[in-house]
Amino acid sequence: MKTSPARSSRPNAPRRFPVGDRPSLGYLYRAPVHTAIPRYAPSSVGGSETCERLVEPSLVQRFEGVREDLEASRERGEITEDQLTKFLARLEVRLLAEQQAGASA
Repeated sequence: MKTSPARSSRPNAPRRFPVGDRPSLGYLYRAPVHTAIPRYAPSSVGGSETCERLVEPSLVQRFEGVREDLEASRERGEITEDQLTKFLARLEVRLLAEQQAGASA
């Protein structure tokens, strides 16, 4: 079975859309849609009932330093508020995992 040029047999391949009557433009490509990361919320690592917090001074200092850099980037217009929030949430999860790994070692 032959596939049309606008569809591909690969599930994550970019979709191509024909562009009008101008063959010089070729096709427009649209990247696959990825699942959005949920908005920031206090996180817990390891399935604990209580909310974990960063308490190790070196990890708190790293988090605050990155937060300050990202806020400066937001003020310069390099990133959006949503990007700042998502990045800080992911960073906190990683630092909490690092803190928990250090405590159990």
